[in-house]
Amino acid sequence: MPLSASDPSQPWLESFDPEDYEPDLALQDLMQTLGIAPEALSRLLSALSEVSGSGSPQAGKPAEASAKQAENVQWYLGLDIGTTGISAVLLRYPAGALYPVYWLELPPASERNRLPARKTFRLPVQVQLSAADESDQNTAPIAIAPLSASLGQPRTQQPHRLTLSHLKPYLQVGVPYYSTETLQWEPVARWSDTQALPLSLFQQALRTLLVSLAFSTGGYASEDVATTTPLLTCGAVDLEEAQFQLALRQLTGVIVSYPANWSDTYSFNLREAILSAHLVRRPEQIFLLEEAIATLLSGLPSPDARPLRLSPAPAQPADLYTGNWQGGTLVLSAGATLTELALVNLPSQLQHLSPCDFVTRTLPYAGTALDQDILTQLVYPAWVRQTHGPQRPIVETPKNGGDRPTSSNVLSHKPGGADWHEPPVSPEAAADPWLAVGWDDLTLPAVGDPDPAHRHRMLQRLRSSDLGLWLLHIAERVKIALQQQEQVSLTLGNQILSLTRHDLSSRVLLPYIERLNRELNTLLRQTGLSRLEIRQVICSGGSASLVAIARWLHQKLPNATIIQDTYLSAGHASTACSRVAYGLAVLPLHPQVLNRPRHQTSDYYLLMELLRTFPEHPVTLNSVLHTLERRGIDTTACRQHILALLEGHLPPGLVPMLDTALLMPTTASQSTAAQLLEAPLFFKQDNQTYRPNLRQWQRLRAYLDMLLATTYQKLTEPLQGALVEPRKQSGRDQRSGLDFSR
Repeated sequence: MPLSASDPSQPWLESFDPEDYEPDLALQDLMQTLGIAPEALSRLLSALSEVSGSGSPQAGKPAEASAKQAENVQWYLGLDIGTTGISAVLLRYPAGALYPVYWLELPPASERNRLPARKTFRLPVQVQLSAADESDQNTAPIAIAPLSASLGQPRTQQPHRLTLSHLKPYLQVGVPYYSTETLQWEPVARWSDTQALPLSLFQQALRTLLVSLAFSTGGYASEDVATTTPLLTCGAVDLEEAQFQLALRQLTGVIVSYPANWSDTYSFNLREAILSAHLVRRPEQIFLLEEAIATLLSGLPSPDARPLRLSPAPAQPADLYTGNWQGGTLVLSAGATLTELALVNLPSQLQHLSPCDFVTRTLPYAGTALDQDILTQLVYPAWVRQTHGPQRPIVETPKNGGDRPTSSNVLSHKPGGADWHEPPVSPEAAADPWLAVGWDDLTLPAVGDPDPAHRHRMLQRLRSSDLGLWLLHIAERVKIALQQQEQVSLTLGNQILSLTRHDLSSRVLLPYIERLNRELNTLLRQTGLSRLEIRQVICSGGSASLVAIARWLHQKLPNATIIQDTYLSAGHASTACSRVAYGLAVLPLHPQVLNRPRHQTSDYYLLMELLRTFPEHPVTLNSVLHTLERRGIDTTACRQHILALLEGHLPPGLVPMLDTALLMPTTASQSTAAQLLEAPLFFKQDNQTYRPNLRQWQRLRAYLDMLLATTYQKLTEPLQGALVEPRKQSGRDQRSGLDFSR
């Protein structure tokens, strides 16, 4: 693909200074990243000038009125960054017009007559590292994987090319930094049993995916690239190309999803990826909203009864922005990494809805864990039973129709089913594929149990071989197929395995639903609502679309209307714009649900303020709070976070989380973590007095200086940007045709 990120292994130690920021240089850097030819950019700017130039957009309308109207328009991008896919929706404010964003992949010129273009409203979170040899993959350029790429594709067809996916969990375990001692990027992530990669690569991978939004490539960088490489372009429904590009250049804000209760380390890494992709210029233009709240907003009308205009897109939920919802409302959001349940008692006046109204429970178990449990509870036991019984011949799928084939090789003979084919394996692996992937060495997680340590280790083991990747791929396919069929069969090694929907429900889904039921009971107790008072349930995410989930909700909440996104096929689900993205885009219409104190003052910023303002002698808590108040911090809203820092609780992930299976315990990272965690940052003398530990202060300051040396965020002031604010333009940016002032 022509989209690639710069080499993250090279040190970039110069701080980013907004005063020195040059739009032209940033544009050149972005062109190089995207592989855009200068002549293609010239055509793009020419088209933009026709829209934003001196000509009147509408006949008979004064140019002054058109300019004033354009100045009042603000564009917002709702950006749902999921574990397996990215969706985006543009909002034109204050008009209330919404435009789903799509990606279009054109085949290489040499294949144009044979292969169709692929269009998706959900960009897969898959990037490829290409290196001269496998040992160079930690310094390899990053490119977006073709939309047709499959994680189960045998690696022998793509030598020295590693596909990275499921980036989201890695972005919460640490912040990448370039060590001035080792001259290497730290910390180091464990991707598989055989591959350790700098954590910076995962942040760069997300940046590469987001860069696909920054420009739509109007042409290939070279004739050779055009012949051999697919071209990824981007657009929005009902927006002309020039309008779409102009909107992206003039974004007032980006509203991005994040899981409730995740640390500021994840938020910090998200902002870095967005800033480095040049979607916006300043950190305060990036607003984070909990996924559960965004899911709810997708169905609510505007509080001021403003009419919303929504451009159509495939598999679009029918109830977007039209729900007449009140009273007890449950939001169930379940994707690949985690499941969230949020309970809220909706007020009759939506403008009174606030973040404090939501009570949330998070379960670190969802689609990926379900796939693992399908392997441990269905596929592996079926293989063990089959190896101790008589082998059965493969029976082809009947060609004359019928409800479903019995004992048929459904997976291998599914139409267009190359995804189901087992990769080439040795005779030994065919005889015992589980031995080939090192199954016996694993401590298998208990079914339905989050058990992150053992689940991460299991993923890393399966990622270490083509056969392991294929098993993960097949588990997901089995989960989807058994939503439509009573039984499927697959060939694994020398055996034909039969799996049933009943087994899936009783052995895998039932333990998951039992966990959900306990979490929901806890929410009901916390809110004081009874299950009979729940009037509507909104389900979002692939794991929340399971039939068993709807059945449980109907039984548990008999008075509730269940709103569950369903799809005609697995392909439909994987290419549809997410409900969360629709909800994120309308946050400017519901600004009161944004947690303003947390947006302005993250735990990272509060820690920096304590280091900057805390005197070298003991002071009382009231004195600390008074000093922070004078610096513009809402200490009432942030009091618990300030107390946690004074009590010695650093933000999770600020010091690399080496106790997780996601990171490698390298010597450098172990030494850094040991020093920073050796002693508390403050000594508590009594209930109200704290004394600084000056030695730990020096260590932490040196570490933070090293960490912030390569980041756009400097944590020097709170993020004061308003969600909705008047537009401002500088003369210089107007002359350049680009607007970087917001």
